[in-house]
Amino acid sequence: MSQNFFQDQEFSQVSVLQPGTYSNCLFKNADLSNAVFSACAFVDCLFESCNLSNATLARTALRSVRFNGCKILGVQFSQCDTFLLDLAFERCQLDLCSFYKLKLKKIRFVKCSLRETDFTGADLSEARFDECDLMMALFDGTVLQKADLRTAFNYTIRPDKNQIRKAKFSRSGLEGLLSDFDIIISP
Repeated sequence: MSQNFFQDQEFSQVSVLQPGTYSNCLFKNADLSNAVFSACAFVDCLFESCNLSNATLARTALRSVRFNGCKILGVQFSQCDTFLLDLAFERCQLDLCSFYKLKLKKIRFVKCSLRETDFTGADLSEARFDECDLMMALFDGTVLQKADLRTAFNYTIRPDKNQIRKAKFSRSGLEGLLSDFDIIISP
């Protein structure tokens, strides 16, 4: 990693970040779409109302990083440095992203769009999907033990291809668990 170190700073309306370590920083209204963060580490940072669509996160460290109201389309989180990876998302658009094979125990998604997002092979034990749109999201070999999807919607999760022991679903979400089995569910 680079020698640059930024601590307790606010970066507002920026479009480029220098390589380095950012600790306890706030990124606000930044357009970082298509940015390359391969020489960056973010620790205890908040991204608020930012555009990170198609950003490259290869070997990027994301440790206790929160995203609030961000547009994050097509980002491959699966390329991040996995050591101490800790993320949370609120009111974010995360369509077409990949969390492939990541360990994200207790991750929180609140009021997010996760359409066509790839969770294949991810460990989402005790994750929360509060009021999230999971239309065409991919769950295959995904660990969802004790996950809470009671208010999530538009998902299709096959119980025979994922670990869902003690996961929480609403009655209205049962269709998303059974739709691939050609079962007719009456109201």
